[in-house]
Amino acid sequence: MRNIFLVFTFFFSSCTYNNLKVDDNTECIPDPQVFSSNIKPILDIYCVSCHYQGSGRALLTDYTSVVSTIENDNLLFWVTSKQMPPPNNTPVLSDQDRQVLTNWIRCE
Repeated sequence: MRNIFLVFTFFFSSCTYNNLKVDDNTECIPDPQVFSSNIKPILDIYCVSCHYQGSGRALLTDYTSVVSTIENDNLLFWVTSKQMPPPNNTPVLSDQDRQVLTNWIRCE
C-alpha cells in the first residue's frame, strides 16, 4: 500500500513540477521544437539585438533562457501589452508574430 502511495505522489508531483505558470489561468511547458522552428527566428529579428548575454536585460537567445524569462520576467505581459519591443525600435513586431509568440507561451 505504501508503494502505491509513493507511486501516486511521484506521478502527480512530476506532472506539475515542470509546468510553467504563464498567467493566472495557464500552466504549460512551451514546446522546444516549436521554439527552434518558429519562435527563435522571431526573437532573432525583434529581440536579440537588446536581449543578449551581457546586456543586463532578460536573455532571449535560447530555449532555456526564454522559458526562464516567461516564468520570471512575465514575457507574456511584455509581448501582449505591446511594450516590447519598444515602439522606437525597428522593425516593429507584427501582429502575426506577436500572436505566434503569445500562442507558444500559452502552449496553444
